[in-house]
Amino acid sequence: MNKKMFWNAFWIPAAVLVLILFAVLADRIFSLPFPAALIPLLAGGGFVCASTAREVFETRTVTTGILVVLALIATLFTGEYMEGAEVSFMLLLGEGLEDYAMARGQAVVDSLLSSLTPEARRGCEDFFHQESGLEQLTDRFSRYFLPVILGICLIVFLLTRDIHRVMSILVIACPCSLVLSGPAAVLASVENAARSEQLWTGGDLEKIKDYRQRLLKKTRTVIWENILIFACLFNLAGITLSGLGLLPIVLGSVIHNLSTVCVFLNSARLLKL
Repeated sequence: MNKKMFWNAFWIPAAVLVLILFAVLADRIFSLPFPAALIPLLAGGGFVCASTAREVFETRTVTTGILVVLALIATLFTGEYMEGAEVSFMLLLGEGLEDYAMARGQAVVDSLLSSLTPEARRGCEDFFHQESGLEQLTDRFSRYFLPVILGICLIVFLLTRDIHRVMSILVIACPCSLVLSGPAAVLASVENAARSEQLWTGGDLEKIKDYRQRLLKKTRTVIWENILIFACLFNLAGITLSGLGLLPIVLGSVIHNLSTVCVFLNSARLLKL
């Protein structure tokens, strides 16, 4: 395990967790002039808001991370400070898992590509460029998420006047697993290709062509599985339960992370092809 990579990915959620534990102890041992849960909420929520603002600034678009920011702001107005702190921790933990998995996968791919012969490296890089286009599949879905989810939230609030249901929908609907559906699968596929150097050079051309086609086809299948099953189905189930008032916001954030983990596990199947 790369300790530096691990620390870079998880130091923020670890710090927020420590603040949550401090807040719990503070409420029991001594009283502060303000709710102790505000400390981890402002710290964790601050990191979430900062990363969302950075993403909006870099992409020049309204991103789906705004859904989570709205949910955290709502916890301030409803006084659910500890709930907001727990949600921010879960979301930061999910981001840490994403960052660690992607960084580790990229490091493996880079090391494998560096060890290939020039001819094999060119073949693998060409294959990578072919697969990169597959990531555009997720763009067709993610661009409609924000207006649709905000519309659902408005309808639920008008019908129930329950801000907690709306908060839970906002958290679980943030489509991290959808955004990662393509990149995770492509990264795993390229790693598979890089490991198969013997199929890029000096081999049977028909065998090389067949291998590439099979890997591309399998990658498309895995991406669609990630989108339809683990991103859309998990989110749809969570949104439905939240809209019915059957899923608290903290459990919603657990499902949010679970769908992301499933995307990575499903993409890992490409390493065994």
